[in-house]
Amino acid sequence: MSRTSKNATTLLLFTSDYPYGAREPYIETEVNILKNYFSSIIIISNNTTSKTKQPIAKNIDVFRNSFELNFFEKLISLRYLFFKSFFKEILLIKKLYKQPLEIVHVKTLLVTMHTGFKVSKYIQKIIGKYDISENKLFIYSFWNSNMAYGIACYKRKYRNAIGVTRAHRWDIFFEGNKGSYLPMRKPIFNELDSIFFSSIEGKSYFSKKLGIQSDKLRIGWLGIKKSGFKNLNPRHKPLEILTCSA
Repeated sequence: MSRTSKNATTLLLFTSDYPYGAREPYIETEVNILKNYFSSIIIISNNTTSKTKQPIAKNIDVFRNSFELNFFEKLISLRYLFFKSFFKEILLIKKLYKQPLEIVHVKTLLVTMHTGFKVSKYIQKIIGKYDISENKLFIYSFWNSNMAYGIACYKRKYRNAIGVTRAHRWDIFFEGNKGSYLPMRKPIFNELDSIFFSSIEGKSYFSKKLGIQSDKLRIGWLGIKKSGFKNLNPRHKPLEILTCSA
Protein backbone atom coordinates (compact mmCIF):
# COMPACT_ATOMS: atom_id res chain seq x y z
CA MET A 1 0.00 0.00 0.00
CA SER A 2 3.01 2.28 0.26
CA ARG A 3 2.70 3.47 -3.35
CA THR A 4 -0.72 5.02 -2.82
CA SER A 5 0.00 6.41 0.64
CA LYS A 6 2.69 8.85 -0.46
CA ASN A 7 0.18 11.69 -0.86
CA ALA A 8 -1.60 11.03 2.42
CA THR A 9 -0.45 11.91 5.92
CA THR A 10 -3.41 10.80 8.04
CA LEU A 11 -4.69 7.22 8.06
CA LEU A 12 -8.19 6.30 9.23
CA LEU A 13 -8.26 2.56 9.85
CA PHE A 14 -11.59 0.80 10.34
CA THR A 15 -11.50 -2.55 12.16
CA SER A 16 -14.08 -4.95 13.55
CA ASP A 17 -12.26 -5.32 16.87
CA TYR A 18 -8.60 -4.27 16.94
CA PRO A 19 -7.13 -3.19 19.27
CA TYR A 20 -9.91 -4.56 21.52
CA GLY A 21 -10.67 -8.18 22.28
CA ALA A 22 -8.69 -11.23 21.24
CA ARG A 23 -9.55 -11.18 17.54
CA GLU A 24 -7.54 -9.49 14.79
CA PRO A 25 -4.17 -9.58 16.63
CA TYR A 26 -2.44 -9.78 13.23
CA ILE A 27 -3.39 -6.16 12.51
CA GLU A 28 -0.73 -5.14 15.04
CA THR A 29 2.03 -6.22 12.65
CA GLU A 30 0.51 -4.18 9.84
CA VAL A 31 -0.02 -1.09 12.01
CA ASN A 32 3.63 -1.18 13.08
CA ILE A 33 4.56 -0.94 9.39
CA LEU A 34 1.92 1.64 8.45
CA LYS A 35 3.03 4.06 11.16
CA ASN A 36 6.24 4.58 9.18
CA TYR A 37 4.24 5.97 6.23
CA PHE A 38 1.79 8.30 7.97
CA SER A 39 2.23 11.26 10.27
CA SER A 40 -0.84 10.16 12.24
CA ILE A 41 -3.05 7.08 12.51
CA ILE A 42 -6.61 7.00 13.83
CA ILE A 43 -8.21 3.60 14.44
CA ILE A 44 -12.00 3.22 14.57
CA SER A 45 -13.00 -0.08 16.16
CA ASN A 46 -16.52 -1.48 15.84
CA ASN A 47 -16.00 -3.31 19.15
CA THR A 48 -17.62 -1.36 21.98
CA THR A 49 -17.97 -4.13 24.59
CA SER A 50 -14.65 -5.91 25.14
CA LYS A 51 -12.68 -4.85 28.23
CA THR A 52 -9.36 -6.21 26.99
CA LYS A 53 -7.10 -4.06 24.84
CA GLN A 54 -4.00 -5.00 22.91
CA PRO A 55 -0.91 -2.79 23.36
CA ILE A 56 -0.68 0.04 20.89
CA ALA A 57 1.70 2.93 20.20
CA LYS A 58 0.97 6.10 22.21
CA ASN A 59 0.78 8.32 19.14
CA ILE A 60 -2.10 6.32 17.65
CA ASP A 61 -5.61 7.50 18.55
CA VAL A 62 -8.37 4.95 18.97
CA PHE A 63 -12.14 5.44 18.88
CA ARG A 64 -14.82 2.88 19.59
CA ASN A 65 -18.06 3.16 17.67
CA SER A 66 -20.65 0.52 16.87
CA PHE A 67 -22.09 0.78 13.38
CA GLU A 68 -24.69 -1.91 14.08
CA LEU A 69 -28.23 -0.67 13.47
CA ASN A 70 -30.80 -0.53 16.24
CA PHE A 71 -34.49 -1.17 15.65
CA PHE A 72 -35.29 2.49 14.95
CA GLU A 73 -32.44 2.78 12.45
CA LYS A 74 -33.64 -0.33 10.65
CA LEU A 75 -37.04 1.33 10.28
CA ILE A 76 -35.35 4.44 8.89
CA SER A 77 -33.51 2.28 6.36
CA LEU A 78 -36.83 1.67 4.59
CA ARG A 79 -36.39 5.08 2.96
CA TYR A 80 -33.73 3.55 0.70
CA LEU A 81 -36.47 1.60 -1.06
CA PHE A 82 -36.96 4.77 -3.11
CA PHE A 83 -33.29 5.43 -3.89
CA LYS A 84 -31.87 4.99 -7.37
CA SER A 85 -28.88 3.09 -5.94
CA PHE A 86 -31.30 0.56 -4.41
CA PHE A 87 -32.86 -0.24 -7.78
CA LYS A 88 -29.45 -0.48 -9.42
CA GLU A 89 -28.39 -3.09 -6.87
CA ILE A 90 -31.64 -5.05 -7.28
CA LEU A 91 -30.97 -5.14 -11.02
CA LEU A 92 -27.46 -6.51 -10.38
CA ILE A 93 -28.87 -9.29 -8.21
CA LYS A 94 -31.19 -10.38 -11.00
CA LYS A 95 -29.07 -9.75 -14.09
CA LEU A 96 -25.42 -10.01 -13.04
CA TYR A 97 -25.61 -12.43 -10.11
CA LYS A 98 -28.52 -14.30 -11.74
CA GLN A 99 -30.36 -14.85 -8.48
CA PRO A 100 -34.10 -14.70 -7.87
CA LEU A 101 -34.84 -11.77 -5.59
CA GLU A 102 -35.59 -12.80 -2.00
CA ILE A 103 -36.65 -10.82 1.07
CA VAL A 104 -33.28 -11.57 2.69
CA HIS A 105 -31.59 -9.69 -0.16
CA VAL A 106 -33.73 -6.62 0.41
CA LYS A 107 -33.19 -6.65 4.20
CA THR A 108 -29.44 -7.09 3.88
CA LEU A 109 -29.22 -4.36 1.25
CA LEU A 110 -31.19 -1.84 3.31
CA VAL A 111 -29.00 -2.46 6.37
CA THR A 112 -25.85 -2.02 4.30
CA MET A 113 -27.10 1.23 2.76
CA HIS A 114 -27.90 2.83 6.11
CA THR A 115 -24.72 1.51 7.74
CA GLY A 116 -22.74 3.04 4.88
CA PHE A 117 -24.48 6.34 5.56
CA LYS A 118 -23.51 6.13 9.26
CA VAL A 119 -19.88 5.31 8.48
CA SER A 120 -19.65 8.19 5.99
CA LYS A 121 -21.03 10.62 8.57
CA TYR A 122 -18.60 9.32 11.17
CA ILE A 123 -15.67 9.88 8.81
CA GLN A 124 -16.79 13.49 8.39
CA LYS A 125 -17.01 13.83 12.18
CA ILE A 126 -13.43 12.60 12.68
CA ILE A 127 -12.15 14.84 9.88
CA GLY A 128 -13.81 17.84 11.52
CA LYS A 129 -12.46 16.95 14.95
CA TYR A 130 -8.86 16.74 13.70
CA ASP A 131 -9.19 19.35 10.93
CA ILE A 132 -7.81 16.92 8.35
CA SER A 133 -7.32 18.05 4.76
CA GLU A 134 -9.18 15.85 2.28
CA ASN A 135 -6.17 15.52 -0.03
CA LYS A 136 -4.04 14.39 2.90
CA LEU A 137 -6.39 11.61 3.95
CA PHE A 138 -6.11 7.84 3.47
CA ILE A 139 -9.12 5.74 4.61
CA TYR A 140 -8.68 2.00 4.97
CA SER A 141 -11.15 -0.73 5.97
CA PHE A 142 -9.53 -3.98 7.06
CA TRP A 143 -12.61 -5.89 5.89
CA ASN A 144 -14.56 -5.58 2.66
CA SER A 145 -17.67 -5.03 4.73
CA ASN A 146 -20.31 -2.38 5.35
CA MET A 147 -17.48 -0.16 6.60
CA ALA A 148 -15.85 -0.41 3.16
CA TYR A 149 -19.18 0.64 1.64
CA GLY A 150 -19.24 3.58 4.07
CA ILE A 151 -15.86 4.70 2.70
CA ALA A 152 -17.31 4.38 -0.81
CA CYS A 153 -20.23 6.62 0.24
CA TYR A 154 -17.80 9.22 1.56
CA LYS A 155 -15.75 9.05 -1.62
CA ARG A 156 -18.77 9.89 -3.77
CA LYS A 157 -18.70 13.43 -2.38
CA TYR A 158 -15.04 13.82 -1.48
CA ARG A 159 -13.02 12.54 -4.42
CA ASN A 160 -9.56 13.66 -3.29
CA ALA A 161 -9.31 11.32 -0.31
CA ILE A 162 -7.82 7.87 -0.94
CA GLY A 163 -10.00 4.91 0.02
CA VAL A 164 -9.03 1.24 0.09
CA THR A 165 -10.18 -2.02 1.63
CA ARG A 166 -8.78 -5.45 2.25
CA ALA A 167 -10.79 -8.53 1.25
CA HIS A 168 -10.29 -11.93 2.86
CA ARG A 169 -12.83 -14.71 2.40
CA TRP A 170 -16.29 -14.29 3.96
CA ASP A 171 -16.29 -10.72 2.62
CA ILE A 172 -15.57 -11.96 -0.93
CA PHE A 173 -17.45 -15.21 -1.47
CA PHE A 174 -21.20 -14.74 -1.72
CA GLU A 175 -22.04 -18.39 -1.02
CA GLY A 176 -21.07 -18.25 2.66
CA ASN A 177 -23.50 -15.42 3.45
CA LYS A 178 -27.26 -15.16 3.93
CA GLY A 179 -29.08 -15.52 0.65
CA SER A 180 -25.70 -16.20 -1.02
CA TYR A 181 -25.36 -12.45 -1.34
CA LEU A 182 -23.00 -9.61 -0.43
CA PRO A 183 -24.47 -6.16 -1.05
CA MET A 184 -22.99 -3.14 -2.82
CA ARG A 185 -19.82 -4.81 -4.13
CA LYS A 186 -20.04 -2.91 -7.42
CA PRO A 187 -20.21 0.55 -5.76
CA ILE A 188 -17.33 -0.43 -3.46
CA PHE A 189 -15.26 -1.30 -6.52
CA ASN A 190 -16.36 1.81 -8.41
CA GLU A 191 -15.62 4.32 -5.65
CA LEU A 192 -12.56 2.95 -3.86
CA ASP A 193 -9.05 3.38 -5.22
CA SER A 194 -7.96 -0.21 -4.59
CA ILE A 195 -9.17 -3.52 -3.15
CA PHE A 196 -6.38 -5.67 -1.68
CA PHE A 197 -7.15 -9.40 -1.72
CA SER A 198 -5.39 -11.80 0.62
CA SER A 199 -5.38 -14.55 -2.01
CA ILE A 200 -5.25 -15.00 -5.77
CA GLU A 201 -8.36 -17.20 -5.49
CA GLY A 202 -10.34 -14.39 -3.87
CA LYS A 203 -9.25 -11.84 -6.47
CA SER A 204 -10.19 -14.20 -9.32
CA TYR A 205 -13.59 -14.96 -7.79
CA PHE A 206 -14.41 -11.28 -7.26
CA SER A 207 -13.31 -10.36 -10.77
CA LYS A 208 -15.44 -13.11 -12.34
CA LYS A 209 -18.45 -12.52 -10.07
CA LEU A 210 -18.65 -8.83 -10.93
CA GLY A 211 -17.46 -9.23 -14.52
CA ILE A 212 -14.58 -6.79 -14.15
CA GLN A 213 -10.87 -6.63 -14.92
CA SER A 214 -8.99 -3.75 -13.33
CA ASP A 215 -5.67 -2.71 -11.83
CA LYS A 216 -7.69 -1.61 -8.80
CA LEU A 217 -7.96 -5.29 -7.86
CA ARG A 218 -4.64 -6.14 -6.24
CA ILE A 219 -3.04 -8.83 -4.09
CA GLY A 220 -1.95 -7.80 -0.59
CA TRP A 221 -0.54 -10.78 1.27
CA LEU A 222 -1.09 -11.01 5.01
CA GLY A 223 1.77 -11.81 7.34
CA ILE A 224 3.18 -11.48 10.83
CA LYS A 225 6.57 -10.68 12.26
CA LYS A 226 9.06 -13.57 12.41
CA SER A 227 8.61 -15.44 15.66
CA GLY A 228 11.99 -17.16 15.80
CA PHE A 229 10.72 -20.52 14.54
CA LYS A 230 13.56 -23.03 14.53
CA ASN A 231 14.14 -25.71 11.94
CA LEU A 232 13.02 -29.17 12.97
CA ASN A 233 14.47 -32.57 12.22
CA PRO A 234 11.34 -34.59 11.51
CA ARG A 235 11.37 -38.37 11.61
CA HIS A 236 9.35 -38.48 8.42
CA LYS A 237 10.00 -36.42 5.32
CA PRO A 238 8.73 -34.28 3.78
CA LEU A 239 7.75 -32.16 6.78
CA GLU A 240 4.02 -31.42 6.81
CA ILE A 241 2.76 -28.23 8.45
CA LEU A 242 -0.92 -27.82 9.33
CA THR A 243 -2.38 -24.35 9.88
CA CYS A 244 -5.94 -23.43 10.66
CA SER A 245 -7.92 -20.20 10.83
CA ALA A 246 -11.38 -19.28 12.03
